[in-house]
Amino acid sequence: MTAHVSSSGGADDVEGSVLVPEQEHRLRALYATQHRRPLTEDEWREMDSLVAAYNERLCEQGLEDLARSRAVPVEVVRSELDAERDRLLALQRELNVDPPRRAKALADAWRQQRERAFG
Repeated sequence: MTAHVSSSGGADDVEGSVLVPEQEHRLRALYATQHRRPLTEDEWREMDSLVAAYNERLCEQGLEDLARSRAVPVEVVRSELDAERDRLLALQRELNVDPPRRAKALADAWRQQRERAFG
């Protein structure tokens, strides 16, 4: 088990390593500094970079976990997620140029959600 830094600056136990220890230590130090004084521009850039690396690795771990649970290669899961993202972006573009269709799609989605929730 490896500790990782939460947004509050505390540590939570998670399975596996997300950031390398040096990165985790530096991110903790930046969070602690942020509570004592405003961060400099360079410190903000460093924090943003560390948080981006954390998010990227966490997403990669999620893909690996999903692939393992489905007994398929990670590339299959990544391809499926990419295809779904592309489908949703295309739908968003279509709905953005057709406000009446967007309103109907939203109303239908709300109706379906209520039906699932309340039967």
